[in-house]
Amino acid sequence: MLMTDGEYRIEINGINHWVKIDGSENETVPLVIIHGGPGGNLYTFERTVGPLLAVKRTIVYYEQRGSGRTEKPSSDQDYSIKFLIEDFKEIKNWLGAEKVDLLGFSFGGELALEISDALPEVIHSIVLSAPSLMNSEINKMVQITGFMSVVNNELYNEIQKIQKEALSIDEIYNKVWSLVDTETVDLLLFENQENAKMNRKLWEESNLVNTGLMY
Repeated sequence: MLMTDGEYRIEINGINHWVKIDGSENETVPLVIIHGGPGGNLYTFERTVGPLLAVKRTIVYYEQRGSGRTEKPSSDQDYSIKFLIEDFKEIKNWLGAEKVDLLGFSFGGELALEISDALPEVIHSIVLSAPSLMNSEINKMVQITGFMSVVNNELYNEIQKIQKEALSIDEIYNKVWSLVDTETVDLLLFENQENAKMNRKLWEESNLVNTGLMY
């Protein structure tokens, strides 16, 4: 395939995938963006960081099965790293590129590593942005500590009380998340709250819902 800018609908492993190419005139090794979530999308990235990268790079966006503008599989059971790797392999073949670079953020960073481990011969380089380690205790501890660094005194004391209970990390993590509101989450995620507001606005504008099935 001769890569040309535009949005595409490609049937891969029985699922209609949304793919977009930008910056094809740069004729670089394609930089494939791997979104997080699990089950998130690229709508915000596509309208913020993406155009800046496309000034010098050929960018390939795609949204994973059951995510964003890509169709769900017929079975709610058809979500796994193995399926996602097979989907990526077919997208890479459709692109016709010998090798690609990966930029994975959050869960996408974890998936980028899985893809690179399974298909090392087709990966040129990888950029990881805040890669997650889903379901790992260290990931949950980092988030709990992060919340304690941004919450008000009242909520800080509540979290401290939870930590003194005889609970597992999973139980503490779930209780902390039940206490925090969207404003607190934004304080954790963004140093600049104007960026947080823009992010929320784009989320709402996208009308793309995370069903939770990927997780």
